Amino acid sequence: MQQNTILREAELNPIWQEQDGLLIVEVESVPLKGIHTRALSFKGLWDEWVADTETRGHNGACCYRWGGPELTWNPGSGLLRYRIHIQTPGEYTLAIRSRQADEATGDSCFVRIDGSRWWIVRGGEPGEWSWETWREGGPDQLDPYCEPLDAGFHQIEISGRSHGFCIDRLALGRNGITFEDPGPPVSAARPR
Repeated sequence: MQQNTILREAELNPIWQEQDGLLIVEVESVPLKGIHTRALSFKGLWDEWVADTETRGHNGACCYRWGGPELTWNPGSGLLRYRIHIQTPGEYTLAIRSRQADEATGDSCFVRIDGSRWWIVRGGEPGEWSWETWREGGPDQLDPYCEPLDAGFHQIEISGRSHGFCIDRLALGRNGITFEDPGPPVSAARPR
């Protein structure tokens, strides 16, 4: 029984491979736990990313939308974990292809890499998909999310924050993120 559990985990949570300083991941590559539908997404649960197929313009099978409540200062709810492998060490810029709710201003999620501090990450435009991603360092202080990464294994964690905020893809670029929407193909992955 233990072996089957290990094999299932390897299938559900692959390790994404950086190549030539770039890594691209579809968010739905790590499945949500439980059953998540649009009809059930507004129940006010704290652990509630929704596999959204109705929001237009997403890549892949769906995007993930935060269906839980507004969580201004409570990171750690609805954790999405993406395991990555960096071959080329250096400073990487994180970008999230995201979309704010149509009526929103300043929608965001929480993000951290390798268990460091949680950052508020803002992005997207109301009603439009965008790779624009900003890490909030304080009031009115928005900077690109840059992080030095050594060669080896790392983990990106995303936590829900703003109700209705959608995420579609993640990107790490060693020389910044300079591509146009929707971006390059997804990076290769290997089982854990």
